Amino acid sequence: MHKALSTNDIVHEILQYLSKNSLTAVAVTCKSLSGPALSTLWKEITSLEPLRQLLSTDHLERGPDDPQAVESWTRFKTCTARIRVFSLKDPATPEQLDFVRTLMAQYLPTDPVLPSLRTLRVIESEVDGGLALCTTLLAHPGLRTVELKSPSSRTAAAVLQHLRLRAPDVQRLVVTGASFLLPLLSRFAHLQSLIYNNTQGHVDQRALLALAKLPRLRQLTITGIFTSDSFDAATNASGEPLFPVLDYLVVMQASNIGALSAMLSLVKRSLSFLIVGCILPHPYDPKDNHTQIRTLSQAISSCEQLRSLSLYLLNGQRVRVREDCLQPLRKLQHLDSVNFRDVLITPTNQQSHADLAAIRLITHWHNIRVVHLDSTLWRQGGGTPYTLKILPMFAEHCPKMTEVHVAISVKGVPARDKAHYARIRRTMPLRLFLCGEQSSFSANSDTLAVAEYICDVYPCIEINFRETEGQQQPKWQEKWRRVNGAVKRIAAAREQGRAEAMAEKLAAEGKESE
Repeated sequence: MHKALSTNDIVHEILQYLSKNSLTAVAVTCKSLSGPALSTLWKEITSLEPLRQLLSTDHLERGPDDPQAVESWTRFKTCTARIRVFSLKDPATPEQLDFVRTLMAQYLPTDPVLPSLRTLRVIESEVDGGLALCTTLLAHPGLRTVELKSPSSRTAAAVLQHLRLRAPDVQRLVVTGASFLLPLLSRFAHLQSLIYNNTQGHVDQRALLALAKLPRLRQLTITGIFTSDSFDAATNASGEPLFPVLDYLVVMQASNIGALSAMLSLVKRSLSFLIVGCILPHPYDPKDNHTQIRTLSQAISSCEQLRSLSLYLLNGQRVRVREDCLQPLRKLQHLDSVNFRDVLITPTNQQSHADLAAIRLITHWHNIRVVHLDSTLWRQGGGTPYTLKILPMFAEHCPKMTEVHVAISVKGVPARDKAHYARIRRTMPLRLFLCGEQSSFSANSDTLAVAEYICDVYPCIEINFRETEGQQQPKWQEKWRRVNGAVKRIAAAREQGRAEAMAEKLAAEGKESE
């Protein structure tokens, strides 16, 4: 791009490599290609340098009305009118910042420098003023998405104040790093999606109440420290609807379960997608942990239209959850996707098999399609993986299941109940993704017997290791690959046998009718 920019136009850059007698032949082609070529080149830029190269310092200072600079300014405005995405990923150099300051002097405050810009991403790794300066230059009423990353709350606040004046119709905001900005974010009345990431910042009651009154907010992601008074339903004295259309909620680093539960009670009517990352108090009090998890479960269960639930215990493997603490979640009959990470469920009745506690909960959701079960212990080579027994349970109680992410250890083949399995057999495709660390396969387990067991309930299964995890245990990956192939062969043979049996039956019935 830089080489093309050194000429008057990208078309000239193309033509200079062509012989004279071919210029006429390609003239029409070049004319038709010049627009799309420039549009492709300038659709997204990641640095101020291409803009700086369009104008020499002399022409920049002369301004667009100077006769000697008209051609350069015309080309500058032609190219900048094509830019739709600006992503400043690296800190601006002093030369680039000087260019920005000079350029701002040539434009009226009401004239956008990039009139077609819809997405602005600016990352400031140091407090050098580049973020504020670039945003001041580029903000305009047509801007719809803004992503800001700055360690300075003062700089970020100044940027947001300017955006509210110059780009009031922003629909999506992503703010990372800076603290104490939630009250400012609530002033964008057209906001539909907000992502606020600050693990050190506090999420207080006043800020959340302000966000709750945004009439169009559909997606909200908050990573921060919830204080004990972060949200209290009783504070809504005005009677206005809070979070009236919120559909997607992500709350990470939620260290105060009571505040989070109170918040969920206000979004229960519209919420369909929920991700919660909890941090339970330290030191760990099992009784208190059970109480908090039960409180959270009851709050989540009030979101009766919930379709996707992800629950992460960020304390890791040190916290165990009793099965009865999650029983309120059984009321979520619209769930089609669930993701549990480090939610190590122990049975209420200690005589029950610990492996199946989480599975028993999942089998109450008859519309479930996708299940993710993950554990830090599995990735560290510990913990207790599941067994093949979970597949018949899914087949019997979750008829719509299409995808499962889990760790399964094979140390033998459970007894097969052929008559029962024939009734619950599911012929729709099922993708099984195994956790490579703990999806072991004992040497004395018969690959063919395992394949027959799986084929009884899921003849159309596809077995894979998640991402690159299988590379860590190549011998197990090879075993599972053989099982996968054997299931396909067995399923094909059984299908052929059924077809032949049906043909013989029809032939026999035909003879009898004669």
